[in-house]
Amino acid sequence: MLVAVVKLRKKGRALTRGEIASQPRAVGDLTLEDPPRPRGIRRLVRMAELYGLPLGGVPTNIIAPLLNPALAEITADALVLFGFEVESLGASDRTEFIQGWLVTLPRPGEKMMRRGDVPM
Repeated sequence: MLVAVVKLRKKGRALTRGEIASQPRAVGDLTLEDPPRPRGIRRLVRMAELYGLPLGGVPTNIIAPLLNPALAEITADALVLFGFEVESLGASDRTEFIQGWLVTLPRPGEKMMRRGDVPM
């Protein structure tokens, strides 16, 4: 499903309404799935991913995946997902942060993006 996503947190810290409003909107194809477990993660993981235009024929994530997403709120024109974002700090060093996505339909004229188009 083609959607626009705005992150609601930065490294786990809740953003203010002003910061959220000024965030760039990542536009891509939202998928929710139960993939095989990523390397280094020992628990079952569900993932929400936002794919952009394919690079070399392969769809790529345009923002970091949301692990174990849960539907926190739904309105007539948006939904909010909360889960965890993983930041790799090295080969075996990872940090998980709570993250939220505000998911809406794209505005007229907004098009699917490529990886690197969104400075998030």
